[in-house]
Amino acid sequence: MVTAMGASIGAQADDAADRAAIKMLQQAVTVAQSGEHNRLLRALRHLKDPALRPLFVDLAIRTHPALQIHGILGLAELSEEQSLDLARVASIDDDAVHGELISAALDADLLTDEQGLQMLDWPGMDTGAKLLIATKRIAEDKPTSTKFLVDNLDASKLGRRAMAALLLHHLGDQRGYTGLQALDQSNDPARDAVRAMLLTTAMKHNLNRTANWAYALAIEPDINPGLGLLALQTAMRYGDPRAAAQWRTRFESAAEPVARIRLAMIALHLSPFVPPETFDVLIAQDDPLLARIGKAGRAIADDNPALADEVVALIQLLHPVANRWALNYAREEAAEDNAMLILLALIDAYERGPDDRGRARRLDDAVNASQALFERSPDMAVNLLRPILANDATDPLLRQGILLGLVRSGDPDAHVILEGLPAFNHPDTIALGLLLLTRSQRPLTDNQLRDLALMIRGGGAIEDSLRMQAAWAYLKMTGQDRKALAAALESQP
Repeated sequence: MVTAMGASIGAQADDAADRAAIKMLQQAVTVAQSGEHNRLLRALRHLKDPALRPLFVDLAIRTHPALQIHGILGLAELSEEQSLDLARVASIDDDAVHGELISAALDADLLTDEQGLQMLDWPGMDTGAKLLIATKRIAEDKPTSTKFLVDNLDASKLGRRAMAALLLHHLGDQRGYTGLQALDQSNDPARDAVRAMLLTTAMKHNLNRTANWAYALAIEPDINPGLGLLALQTAMRYGDPRAAAQWRTRFESAAEPVARIRLAMIALHLSPFVPPETFDVLIAQDDPLLARIGKAGRAIADDNPALADEVVALIQLLHPVANRWALNYAREEAAEDNAMLILLALIDAYERGPDDRGRARRLDDAVNASQALFERSPDMAVNLLRPILANDATDPLLRQGILLGLVRSGDPDAHVILEGLPAFNHPDTIALGLLLLTRSQRPLTDNQLRDLALMIRGGGAIEDSLRMQAAWAYLKMTGQDRKALAAALESQP
């Protein structure tokens, strides 16, 4: 296989590389005020390597909450069932750890239906964690006892009372709406933060019976403007018939361009769910950005076959908020053929714009778009991205951004994009290509192993989470992984 690794740029791997790799493992299991341990442990968990099981077993019994959570999640991700070990969860006494662990497990789909039901019945389980489980079950229309929710309408914490009310309201229980009204009338200093949390939860979990309450919130006199917009967005999303008219009234009366763009973006985010005519007022605007938002939104609302062309035209205006929306739309909503065109346009946008403050954000979009492109269609991604990587005129940072996106995909086959490419000559590009190769489980050449050692010793400017992954690959390839794990764990109290 011909790869893009090229000749070695570093010296022979030696004791310095061994020490540096072991030191990074030690840093990963040492709690740092900066939070560096979290970044390094997430990087190791991302590898999903069974050889790391002894590390996670050790962390799962640590007393520090962050290490314990990483350990339990790491073991769940390596398990055949891809789920939490409930015995380990039951051994935790700290309510805050329960909540953080369950939240992370739910987000990563590491909790089965049966486990969720079991945990709802645990007498010692943190109520906040139970509410998280109940929220997901109710959002998925799975049977959930209302007694637990009704009991929490009298909870001492405002957030728990409010969440119980929101869930009961979604289930059609009048006591839920009464609880939401009590929240609205509360003079608790945390009231608005809790109401924002409920609206965000409703949007995330498709709690689509919140429209009426959200609309009442949106038109509440003297409401915090940000909270009012979030409430209006929720009411529009779930079809309150008054919400679209309220949105248009606010848009037409908004004097500041920033306010008009913010309202336009709310409509664009909701384009798959609102009537197409919502966007006519935007299309009629003289402002090119507003008009383009209107055309893209109308095309999506109409399910226009040419909708990708309208989104790409919006991307080419290089507005950071609009482009971040396009990225999320392509990842979560768009059909695959449209997503490919949109994601490729986001990658292309990096080199289209000026070398200004927005360039770093465009590069971040290109990284995320490359990852999404490969995750949605690996074959198509290789066909679309390989020519960009092979082109001598491609900005080195864009080439690195594409490779970083493929590294983040975690796919062991992502290295195929390197086949047939000319040799890279930038140290950071070589490093990222090496990381892709290490995921393939294929042996490296002597030159590639030396380059990997150089990366671990501090060569190049790659972030520490990637250097951590490189260090682990190096330790395995040189047969030092078990010894290094033992050294790292023995160094801790």
